[in-house]
Amino acid sequence: MTLISRHSSFFFLIFLLVSCANYKSINQDRIITTVTSNNLDANSLDANSPLPTPDKIAISDEVTFLLRNRSQPLLKLAAFRQECLTGEISCQHPRMSSTLPSHLYQVLKLFWTPNGKYAFFWDSNTGDIYSVDGNSGEITKVVSQVWKVRSDFFISPDGEKMIFEIDTGAFETDIVSMNIYTGEMTTLDISIPCMKFVSGWLTNNEFLFWCEIYTGSKGYLENINVYTFNLETRVAQPFEPNRDWMQTSVPKPAPNGQRIVFTNDKKIIIRDLGIAQEYSFDLNPENYIWSLDSDFLAVYTQEREIFIVNLDSKSTTKLFSLSENALLEDWLWFPDNKGLLLVMADKDTDNKTTAFLSMSNHNVLISDLSLFAAYNVISISYRPMLDR
Repeated sequence: MTLISRHSSFFFLIFLLVSCANYKSINQDRIITTVTSNNLDANSLDANSPLPTPDKIAISDEVTFLLRNRSQPLLKLAAFRQECLTGEISCQHPRMSSTLPSHLYQVLKLFWTPNGKYAFFWDSNTGDIYSVDGNSGEITKVVSQVWKVRSDFFISPDGEKMIFEIDTGAFETDIVSMNIYTGEMTTLDISIPCMKFVSGWLTNNEFLFWCEIYTGSKGYLENINVYTFNLETRVAQPFEPNRDWMQTSVPKPAPNGQRIVFTNDKKIIIRDLGIAQEYSFDLNPENYIWSLDSDFLAVYTQEREIFIVNLDSKSTTKLFSLSENALLEDWLWFPDNKGLLLVMADKDTDNKTTAFLSMSNHNVLISDLSLFAAYNVISISYRPMLDR
């Protein structure tokens, strides 16, 4: 079993497409599509009523799109206020947009600090790490030629530092901590010979990582162990050493660090670390994502269905079923559990669209913003609007 085949859900995002029926024109630059048999409900904005424009509404949380030009190898960043994507306001143009330099074309995703002031990305072509100013969109090189093994950055809850993996060869990696403000990097030198991969933060100074042990010149995966690492004591401790992590997926912490989720066969298992209890749900998961407040888990199943797991009631709710042509490219939670934003693609034509899946009425509103005519969506990132 290879590294990529086992952990593809950690390196690549799955695609899906929604079959769309009822189109309701809002104006020349925006179309809302309802993917259920119902029209917009009574609480939705009426198509004949003028929508407020973004410049008349207070700044709110945003979604940053990473876009690829359809006709030339150029990437663009575009930030839309969340109300543009939920149908609450009309948006012809993004609040902020920046075109990346032409030599930066192997970028997969942006990662925002908790206060939304800066985002970071890595270009696998140059090996360089860049920051993006959240307000101006200014792009700055932070450090050159960092040979990471995947594009992810894990930014600490306090926004002071971020951790990621670097390749050291011979089926081994190191984990590096980088100061957000100075770009100073420190190799953590965890003395466990293996390929180490960050899973997520538990506290401001402790994170979870897993360790893949390979043998032989061709790299046979022999075992997987999970550890916690404390940045203050510089000590790695085994995490649930009695569990066979070869038979499950690796655990993914919730944003608050108090819960983890992993899969075992067709079950999704959520463990409450504070009270050491586990809850199992038979959902046959393909992918999953924590809500920002850690109270819900969205699960995309192998049957092309989206479920919500409520951690308070320990119940599940089916939100949506996908057609056979549906492929999910990316998704994220909106704050206050308003719903999910989906990036969708037709697996035959690769045409992509963006849709808001409502938690309240289970409707799907598809946005056809004018910018998307010239660009395909690579990924989406949630940007909180704090400390402004």
